[in-house]
Amino acid sequence: MTTKSDVYAFGVVLAELITGLRALVRDNKEANKTKSLISTMRKAFKSEDVESSLEGIIDPSLKDNYPIEEVCKLVNISMWCLSEDPLDRPEMREIMPMLSRIHLTSIEWEASLGGDAEVFSGVFNGR
Repeated sequence: MTTKSDVYAFGVVLAELITGLRALVRDNKEANKTKSLISTMRKAFKSEDVESSLEGIIDPSLKDNYPIEEVCKLVNISMWCLSEDPLDRPEMREIMPMLSRIHLTSIEWEASLGGDAEVFSGVFNGR
């Protein structure tokens, strides 16, 4: 185990948070097989229209109540962490400032909605 394998694991957790899926998902076509969330993410990421492709795999429980640009940034971070070559993976100290900026932008986005009770979670609600 290395810090680079920890970064990979972080990328998996981030992908799970984005999609609402587990790292291994039972294949609907073949009950005895599973498919990897990472392969699903990579397929969406390589699409011609990444944004539309990502909208198809984002956790449906979010009900489109998110800034898509920030989700795209999270996907980019996740994919960077999931780089096959450990040398291509970032250090956590590189990721944290990016996550902080995404968090701040997301709070500003929520505030711009005017406090809509269905969407607005506030900063201190533990989400």
